[in-house]
Amino acid sequence: MTDTHSGRDGLDAGPNANRVDQARDWVARLGSGDITSAELAALRAWLAEDQDNARAFERERALWQDIAVIAPAFGETSTEQERKRGSARWWRRQVKQVIS
Repeated sequence: MTDTHSGRDGLDAGPNANRVDQARDWVARLGSGDITSAELAALRAWLAEDQDNARAFERERALWQDIAVIAPAFGETSTEQERKRGSARWWRRQVKQVIS
């Protein structure tokens, strides 16, 4: 299986590895559904700080969405899928607020 996300834009190597970790943390925090206004402001600042931050965030966000698409293949129940769909809608609203 080919990993279409690994190494793209050179973000997984060297000094950028920390940036990728930060992006993953932000994506997870947004996905938790429990992010504060102060944290959203901090995320906006982090994204505006450097284009590489924004690229890393978008890449990790896309990965999160890809995982959601394949999750049913791993036998999740319809209740779990419904919960995640609701969470995904909330998450998309949060991301739109952050990047707009």
